[in-house]
Amino acid sequence: MGSKKVLGGVVALVLSMGLVASACSSGDDGGSSSGTTAAAGAGGEVVDLATFVAGPPDNIDPALTTELGGAQITTAMFDGLTEFAYPDGAEKGELKGLVAESWEGNADATEWTFKVRDGLKFSNGDPVLPSSFKAGWDRAANPELAAGYGYLFDIVQGKAEWDEAAEKEDSSVTGLSGVTANDEAMTLTVKLAKPYADFPSVVSHIIFSPVPAKVVEGLKDQSDWDRGEMVGNGPFALAAPRSESEIVLVPNKNWTGDVVGTTKVSLGKITFRVSKDENAAFSSFQAGEGQTGAIPSGQYSLVQPGGAYENTNTVKPQLGSYHFLFGMQEGSPVAGEKNLKLRQAISLAVDREQINKAVYEGSRQTSTGVTPPGIPGFEKGLCKYCAFNLDEAKKLYAEWEAEGGSLPGPLKIQFNEGSGHEDVVAIMQANLKELGIETEQDGRSDETYFDEMSDGGCILCRAGWFWDYPIYDNGMFDLFSKAAIGPGSNNLGQFSSDEFDGVVDTARSNLDAAAREQQFRSAEDIVLNQDTVVVPINWYQGDQVFDAKLQNYRQEPLGWVRWEQVSLKK
Repeated sequence: MGSKKVLGGVVALVLSMGLVASACSSGDDGGSSSGTTAAAGAGGEVVDLATFVAGPPDNIDPALTTELGGAQITTAMFDGLTEFAYPDGAEKGELKGLVAESWEGNADATEWTFKVRDGLKFSNGDPVLPSSFKAGWDRAANPELAAGYGYLFDIVQGKAEWDEAAEKEDSSVTGLSGVTANDEAMTLTVKLAKPYADFPSVVSHIIFSPVPAKVVEGLKDQSDWDRGEMVGNGPFALAAPRSESEIVLVPNKNWTGDVVGTTKVSLGKITFRVSKDENAAFSSFQAGEGQTGAIPSGQYSLVQPGGAYENTNTVKPQLGSYHFLFGMQEGSPVAGEKNLKLRQAISLAVDREQINKAVYEGSRQTSTGVTPPGIPGFEKGLCKYCAFNLDEAKKLYAEWEAEGGSLPGPLKIQFNEGSGHEDVVAIMQANLKELGIETEQDGRSDETYFDEMSDGGCILCRAGWFWDYPIYDNGMFDLFSKAAIGPGSNNLGQFSSDEFDGVVDTARSNLDAAAREQQFRSAEDIVLNQDTVVVPINWYQGDQVFDAKLQNYRQEPLGWVRWEQVSLKK
């Protein structure tokens, strides 16, 4: 999910004739010590200053949010069919049923049936039914809504026909024909256009959340739901419609439990306060105006041994990549085969270790690819152009110039302002000046940056990605496929390659996990080396500090906080 993005570990899918996977129901985790039980809302109020450090989120609607901050609210408000559990701070996750009791796939993974738990309710009291998922998926997949993650439904039967009908302004198609809800049997059956063994993992994404059908049917504007009284089925509910200064959550009294054994929400209220930038947010935290804060660049000594927050921080490995993308759309000065050596030279000229030491005080892991450790199939050292080598960079740059290459002016390096990226870009500018390339900073508003980049604005643009679910596919298909090109989508550089899409498509249909992961590594080789469309910088670590009174507060490897577990000492 873009980090302005929503969810590693080994996924245990039994690929046999029945492809059957049984899952623990929410709140039944075999006595996990991670589980908590408390009177709902008995644990006080918390002000969060770590989530929205550079302005409000674009969306908190499960169908529309594409950034980690907005997804933090959405994951607290909505429970999907499945979810990855990281009990007791484990680094590897296990796929479990949340609203789904179990799931079963056919022999070639083209049809999946989910058994939905009975008796669950939305925060307004409406029942959570298979038809609630059908309603949510049809809403999110509707071409008229133009959801940023809408391409995730492309694998479902009927989506292609719906898109085609929408292009022809044919209103006869009104939903995904491959999704069938049987409320009497409490089953949701999904027919896929192609085999996809990882589908139960994918439906852990928030865009596959259920919605109360009667509520969304009554909306005048589907794109504006999150500006009003949005209703979910997760551990928390909105206390009031969101504002530009804060979002307030209170316990959902109808909620019954999560995948790690928590059965009751402890906190009585969470106020997610919006700040203008990370430094202002951190200053507010230090002044005691909230219980959580984000660590600004240059302040990581505070979480090192002897630092003020050495025991109250979340600095542990995350499943996320911090990188820059080359704009590959028509008209971009760095796009095309003719500029391949330029892109490779730029990647080699960036001193990633210098960035890590100067900006993050060595707290992050310098990356050797996009896919981080913890994702099944990870292999260190995939990238041939990620190690700092100025001599080789100058050689490639000279060859590019000798072949007629030139830039029309200073190369723009784009980033979203207010989140500490200025310091990273300044180092990159100095690095590229050594190469012979003049650059200029092109900072944009955090609120509009990602939409502007995905709409064809990227030249050399900052991007971040937290895995929505810990499988290799989530970092390849979502970031670099043609399907993910478009306003609000995740392929910010608009990379388009038939070869890449073919490799990814083959991998997604492969039922053999080891072979599937090898094919995804081949796809990553294309974006790193053969076409060089991405400049990996580092893999994320947790980046938050918190008050010592908070208990069970941590960032999951997928970047978000499981707020239902958090309590406050009195």
